[in-house]
Amino acid sequence: MLRTDEIPDELWELIQPVLPAGGHQGRPWNDHRLTLEAIIWRYRTGSPWRDLPDHFGAWQSVWERHRRWSDDGTYVRMFAAVRAAAPERDEQLRNLLS
Repeated sequence: MLRTDEIPDELWELIQPVLPAGGHQGRPWNDHRLTLEAIIWRYRTGSPWRDLPDHFGAWQSVWERHRRWSDDGTYVRMFAAVRAAAPERDEQLRNLLS
């Protein structure tokens, strides 16, 4: 059985506003939440991108979004939004990232 819904609604409410909204040429993007869950699944399992379950869509699309978000600072904005929402946990996050 495939685990989904890795992102709780409370967390999604924090990070959704900082995700890219447009400016993408070509086909419309897959759902950001499902794509982020696919990225989480890949890192949680340690699987190669090509082994991504079909439920998440084409692995190439998920990989491409991951690459774009890495390059354009989307991940940095996501982490900043989470940190801003929980300043009391800032020290814990710093220890985790160092």
